[in-house]
Amino acid sequence: MEELLKWSIMNMTKNEDAPARPANSEPPKKLDPKIIDHIIGKPVSQQMKECMDIIDGTNSTEGGENPQPTLKDKEIAFDDLEMFVENIDNASNLEPLELWPRIIKQLVSPEPSLRSAAAWVCGTAVQHNPNAQKAFKKHHGLKPILNVLENDSNTEAKSKAMYCLSSYVRTNPDGFNEFIGDKNEEGARGLVILKKNLSNFTRKYRSLRIKTLFLLQALIEESEDEALKPEERIRPDFAELVAKAGFMDCICQFVNTVSASDEPNSEIEIDPDYAEKALRLVALLCTREDTKSIVTSVNELPKAVEYLEKQFPETDLSDDEEKALEILF
Repeated sequence: MEELLKWSIMNMTKNEDAPARPANSEPPKKLDPKIIDHIIGKPVSQQMKECMDIIDGTNSTEGGENPQPTLKDKEIAFDDLEMFVENIDNASNLEPLELWPRIIKQLVSPEPSLRSAAAWVCGTAVQHNPNAQKAFKKHHGLKPILNVLENDSNTEAKSKAMYCLSSYVRTNPDGFNEFIGDKNEEGARGLVILKKNLSNFTRKYRSLRIKTLFLLQALIEESEDEALKPEERIRPDFAELVAKAGFMDCICQFVNTVSASDEPNSEIEIDPDYAEKALRLVALLCTREDTKSIVTSVNELPKAVEYLEKQFPETDLSDDEEKALEILF
């Protein structure tokens, strides 16, 4: 602070009140940039780049000022970067700062916490941000996100990948079409991956199951939401794709697995949140003319719905949803 005061006095424009500079005084020195940064703070764009330098280790110098960052250093840097991209302008600046490829590269990091953090940053950046969504697509970010969602052994990384997927495809037809358009012998790869996560009935997949049901319902509702602009609305046949993809069978299998057990199993159990979201999805498909016949043809579904309603009477279904489910009986 003392150096800053000296510098400001030495560089004052001449006026009557300004103290005269001694004739033998040294010429003014430029203030150290580190002092300026300390006083007024670095630009956010510079801080974002520095976060990324820590994450991928490009800020380290052998035996110099910047030692190789630890895993904890990288996790903190990712936390800071995620905080920055919560601001839509900062998220849009990832592209001109050339940070997208470096972030996406971390989705294949050997460290689960870094894969999780990378998916988290991607998801926050693309949420409700058309510029960031376009950049994410340009740098082929969806494929590694789907790889994490399908193959990662770490459920936290999977959960953050689901968050990113949801942020990318909702009210973003280009992202949705990319998600649904990548097909293999099993059908649309994105739906196949979601079905796999819904088919894992162990406790550690609880959050993923619930997020999957919620995303499916949200996308179906968006496909018919007239309040959305045409450019924000996804293809109208999505509900039919969901009905035909076997998600109702997943719900039936989960209910059958739990109800067939003579004793409670804490590793495989249905909770109220799952029951409510499963019933809401079934009810939604029962109300649509293009999916009603598909859903009612699933033989085990009435039994599954009856079980969920009986075991979880506290589910907060609307009267319309309750009425929609009656078609199954």
